[in-house]
Amino acid sequence: MYLYTLRTAGLFMFALVVLAPLNHSIAATFANAVVSYNPGISSNALNPEAALGQPGAIAGEDTQFASILSPFNPHYEDDQIVQLGEGGSITLQLARFAVTTAGTPEIGIFTNTGISDASWPAGIAGNDLELSGATFGIDSAKMEVSADGANWVNLGMIRFDQPSSAFTNATSPYQSDTTGLIPANFGLPHDNVLADYAGKDWNSIQGLLGNSAGGTWIDLDASGLSQVGWIRLSLDSDGNDATLLNFELDAISVASSATGGLVIPEPSVMAILFSLTGLLARRRR
Repeated sequence: MYLYTLRTAGLFMFALVVLAPLNHSIAATFANAVVSYNPGISSNALNPEAALGQPGAIAGEDTQFASILSPFNPHYEDDQIVQLGEGGSITLQLARFAVTTAGTPEIGIFTNTGISDASWPAGIAGNDLELSGATFGIDSAKMEVSADGANWVNLGMIRFDQPSSAFTNATSPYQSDTTGLIPANFGLPHDNVLADYAGKDWNSIQGLLGNSAGGTWIDLDASGLSQVGWIRLSLDSDGNDATLLNFELDAISVASSATGGLVIPEPSVMAILFSLTGLLARRRR
């Protein structure tokens, strides 16, 4: 009887972990499941699972050009980014809910945005980052969010123009040896805009990012949802046959300060609760 009670209590604790918000002290969490993927027109990197989990710390790993992920050196590998062409979309499930939290953006979108090195290999950004060639990989996509994986809120077209950085104390944006490097936090939002990096050298850019790993951060307040567990990114056709738009996704993270319980589709959660109810009913009898 005692063992049975413990098991029942354990199931209750599991349900509470799944359903209740956390204490916001855990590390960054990421998308962990691909719900659907349509590559669209003229896509190249076609592995949607490349967008799951944390971005790799090394860009070009296992090649002669391997070096740290930095604002001057984003991912380009097929196993690190997935691409959408016109008419394409990708829907991902988060590992944990992003709980809408006043005063902080909750969702980080990491792409292959990069800053061109105006003084290679020193790591210096150009003075006007809106000029052609001053950056690369900046794209826009429509973003939708959902609390249940079935009903969606459209947040509109968003320009993803923030670079990523895997470490906080590298001596070079192209450093290959990671010994002694401090990992950046992919669950820490920042409020930088692209112009903030203009004319800055490598040390100054690291200072702007601080402990954050960069990325474009999205505030969920406008969604009207209390929490979000599913993200959809898509790219409509621009109606111009002379252009072929695309969008590359590296990863999606949840801010550590806005991280809630495990994302489980509603039928699964209800099944757990019904099972617990049945157990208690049998226990009372």
